Order: sequence, then structure tokens, then C-alpha cells
Amino acid sequence: MMNLPRHIYIISGFVGLILVTNLLLLDIFLVSQKNDLLDFQTRLTQLSESFKLLGGRILTTTSPTGNTTVTAPTFLPDTSCPVSCVNLITMATISGKNTVYTVPTSSTVPTTAAEYFVPLGSGSVSAGGDWTNVESAQATFDAGRYGNISQAYFEAFVRIENGTVQARLLDSTTPAIFFASQLSSTSKTSQLISKAITLPSGQKTYKVQMKSDLFPGVLDQARIRIVTQ
Repeated sequence: MMNLPRHIYIISGFVGLILVTNLLLLDIFLVSQKNDLLDFQTRLTQLSESFKLLGGRILTTTSPTGNTTVTAPTFLPDTSCPVSCVNLITMATISGKNTVYTVPTSSTVPTTAAEYFVPLGSGSVSAGGDWTNVESAQATFDAGRYGNISQAYFEAFVRIENGTVQARLLDSTTPAIFFASQLSSTSKTSQLISKAITLPSGQKTYKVQMKSDLFPGVLDQARIRIVTQ
């Protein structure tokens, strides 16, 4: 039997030791990865259960960011939330700085202080006439939907070349004139705000009335400002 040089045995033993060490390290790495995966799955399950307890669900939305795509979880209200709850959430969302340019369409009234603008429209009247309804400037709504109203005002943006232009608010359903809303201006352009007025509850149609003396009066915009408490 041929005797191999001693250094061959040394090299072989060293290589064998390296192989065994690598196998041990690989086994430790795989076990660690498996434990991390199990821990991640456990945390994900707990997170999912937490969202369920909060009465919601997770929606995953994808949006482009440069050349990459980022996926972010978004919490959505549960569909068991009643319509009144959804209306209040929607109202709070669109309110922004507590100013809403709309008329409530739900029977649910606001529960926090807010300021609302109800647009009435625009129009014009001829010179020399008496008080005339501006049919293109009106709105129908129930003031009771706004809850506890602390103040309400009639606002008008008017123009006249020369002379005096006047505007006021009319409840054409009753009918009744809001005399506190009567406004007058002799300027070419004016933004007028009335004294506080009281809006009755119930479905009403509010119209703008105008008159002018020397020249036609123009109504660029009219609205009712409602402040709740």
C-alpha cells in the first residue's frame, strides 16, 4: 500500500472541517429563518385580529413612486356602521376647516359647531321697478337639518352702474319677507351682509328679491350663511 505524504492528510482534514462547519452554519441559518417566518406570521395574524376587533377591514392599495411600487394598508370602516354613522364621518371629512358649501341631504343633524354656506344663485332686475323675485336665485331646503343654528345671515354680491340697488330674502313658501335681510348699496360693486335672521324649520323655498332705481341691478352671487353651535 502506497503511503501518502503527511501534508495530504492535513489538507484533507482541514477541508473536511470547513465543510462540517459550513453545514452547521447553514443549518443554524435555516432554523433562524424558519423561526422569523413563524414569528412574522403570528404578528400578522394578531394584527388582522386587532383590525377585526376595531370593526374594520384592511384594503391594500398600490401606488407608483418613481420607478418602484409601494403597497400601503388602508383601514376602512366596517359595513355594519349605520347610515347615520357614515353620514357623520363623511360630513366631518369634507368639512375641512368647519366650512361646508352644501345643504345636508340626510336627516342626521350636525353635532359640532360649523359654518355652512347655502348658494342661492345670481341674476338681475330692470331699473325703476318695485321689488322683483329673481327666479334664478333661490334654494329649497329644511333649516332644521342643520341642528342648533346660532346665527344665520343673508349675503349678496351686487353691482349697479349708478344709483341704488337693493336686495332681500323672501320665504316664498309661507310667504314671508325677512326684513332684517334687506340690503342696499350705491357703490358700483358691493359685498353686503345682512343682520342676523331666523330661519324656520321645515322645507322652505328661499328666493332673492331685488329692485334698483336708475340702472339695472346685477346680482353676481347670493347665499345664506348658517352658523351652528
